[in-house]
Amino acid sequence: MWIKCFMGTVMAIIWLLPAACTTAGSPPMRDDKDGQTANQISDTSQTIFTSAPVSEPSITPIDLPTATVTSPTSTAGPLPTPFPIATASISPARRIAINKGDLDAQDIYLIRANGTGMVQLTHGPANDKVSGWSPDGTQIVFTSDRGGNGDIYTIHLDGSNLTNLTNHPAHDASARWSPDGSQIAFTSNRHGTWDIYVMQPDGSAVMRLTETPEREVGVSWTPDSTRLIFTTKTETESIITIMNADGTEVTPLEHGEAATLSPDGTRIAFTDLRDGRNDIYTVNVHGTDLTKVTDSGGVNSSAAWSPDGTQLVFSRTTSVFLHLEYGIYIVNVDGSLLEEIVTTPQSDYIVRWSPDGAYVLFGGRSLQDGNRFAVQLLELETRDYRELSPGWTGIWAP
Repeated sequence: MWIKCFMGTVMAIIWLLPAACTTAGSPPMRDDKDGQTANQISDTSQTIFTSAPVSEPSITPIDLPTATVTSPTSTAGPLPTPFPIATASISPARRIAINKGDLDAQDIYLIRANGTGMVQLTHGPANDKVSGWSPDGTQIVFTSDRGGNGDIYTIHLDGSNLTNLTNHPAHDASARWSPDGSQIAFTSNRHGTWDIYVMQPDGSAVMRLTETPEREVGVSWTPDSTRLIFTTKTETESIITIMNADGTEVTPLEHGEAATLSPDGTRIAFTDLRDGRNDIYTVNVHGTDLTKVTDSGGVNSSAAWSPDGTQLVFSRTTSVFLHLEYGIYIVNVDGSLLEEIVTTPQSDYIVRWSPDGAYVLFGGRSLQDGNRFAVQLLELETRDYRELSPGWTGIWAP
């Protein structure tokens, strides 16, 4: 009898763990996701800024479909033609942009994939957070509070041509360069709540795309630069949304957040808390063919696609006999062949696949010393591990 009671207690803790971890908030090192705080620019947590009352929201909550693996059943017309998947080789000279420094006073550095050639791009007491690269790999786009509030800047790889693109008293963040190089999308609270904007790469022709009482965060481009994927957040739910790059045809797809588009532009991976479990799902860009990828308990987050679009890498927290365990996992997009590739000392790592699929780059607590943070690299074939530098997160050059 006591054995049954003990096992029942353990299973209850395991079942409740995802909800508890999800509501507890993310550790401070999650600094390359979308959002801003009132005192500093950060790509992680969102602060709701007050705005004038709005009579009714523009997005209606959608019913959740049953989360099962099914064949496509879309009646919304054919899916877009898969975007050609580029192939790239990783050489020791390929660069990675990283954030390094104190939590509230980070600078941006460049480092080669073999850990050599460290170059500091930004200097000073400001908090600079790398957002991404220009498509041609010649510039870095980042957010900074060096002007007293969050603005978006670009800088060349030799540290020259530092340019404030937004220069606005509101907070601007989460800049994403379009794949064709013609525009930069970003989020801003300049009209009282977080909306999505686009501008030219020189900061001109700023256009507001969303005008809702909800918060729009987590913006990213489709490979053909014609549409934007983002998360719409209300007081009670988060909805994966897609729209044209001119702000038309705003379409809610699924409940969830942390959306990331497949390399061919046909499917979206995201996380959502359903039935007491925080799992990873995929859905096509019409909002149909919902697939539950993970289904084994724990908190699953930070999903990233493999370059060929066949696998996902993600961070997981699980509870085993009252003890929390953390790791980075790889799984096929249909949910098969789940494998832990490295055990980590803490959860909530920002994970990114290398352009050739041979390496996984992750920022978080060091595998060598869990008391500090580092940008780290794992070779998938050999499982060889390398700590590139102390730091918070890293982004591969295109």
